[in-house]
Amino acid sequence: MAVNTIVNILASAGGSSQLVPLALQPMQLVGLMISPSTTYAGQNVTGTVTLNGPALAGGATVTLTELEPSRGDRAGKYRNSPGFDD
Repeated sequence: MAVNTIVNILASAGGSSQLVPLALQPMQLVGLMISPSTTYAGQNVTGTVTLNGPALAGGATVTLTELEPSRGDRAGKYRNSPGFDD
């Protein structure tokens, strides 16, 4: 789902019914923090990814890409646990 989607939910009981719209929002990356921001070759850094809501039941996959590949290959895909948003 690339954009907000509206679905209609219908509830019926005792001969009456009511229809209400429900807005479904796509999962979005809203923040990325790396610590420390300066490091030496071979040292680890910690990254925190923040989503606009909890990860779904299967988790969320976040792809990190090195924008300066001449400095080494540090790209990868990481899975966020279900229910967590960072």
